[in-house]
Amino acid sequence: VSVGPAVGLDFTLPSGGVSFGRYGVQNGAGLSSSNADQLARQVDTAEATAVIANAMPFGVQVRIALLPGSVPNMQVDSAFADTSRVELGPVAVAAGAVDTLGRVTAAAQDTARVGLRGTQSQVLLGDKFTAFVRILLLPSTGGTRGAVRPGDKGVIHATGLVQLPSGGRPFGGCVVCLACVAPAAGGWR
Repeated sequence: VSVGPAVGLDFTLPSGGVSFGRYGVQNGAGLSSSNADQLARQVDTAEATAVIANAMPFGVQVRIALLPGSVPNMQVDSAFADTSRVELGPVAVAAGAVDTLGRVTAAAQDTARVGLRGTQSQVLLGDKFTAFVRILLLPSTGGTRGAVRPGDKGVIHATGLVQLPSGGRPFGGCVVCLACVAPAAGGWR
């Protein structure tokens, strides 16, 4: 017999909220630094999107800073001070809907889109980039207290889109997204 009790927690947040940071190294488009730089100068439009689903009894505010390469030893606050960062947010999402006991019954969701200048898109075009996230948990409109169960969580899904104009330029004819011009095994396709 195996028993795995899941214990919920009853939290009270200070009125100013609680802030914490996280980071993760992500795969970019896989281009060399020189190719990423060259391609970034050709970018017509670029957009970074963050979709945040909040299934916690607290409001959440999220900021994301993207830096080129793998820089996991950098502190989150230093990433937000770095002048080469590409920043998304802040995005504020209300607390999930709660029942009378403060348990989440439905997640709240919001989306932030940030247009990027061509040179800013370079962060997405290289081999790797590091995403630093600053999260601020805020009391809900119902008060500073909430019940958190093991399945309650916030999910941040970030994506990037880069479009290249090609009429009369290197890719000939259509506006293509990054997926169409990414290097395939054996060369460009």
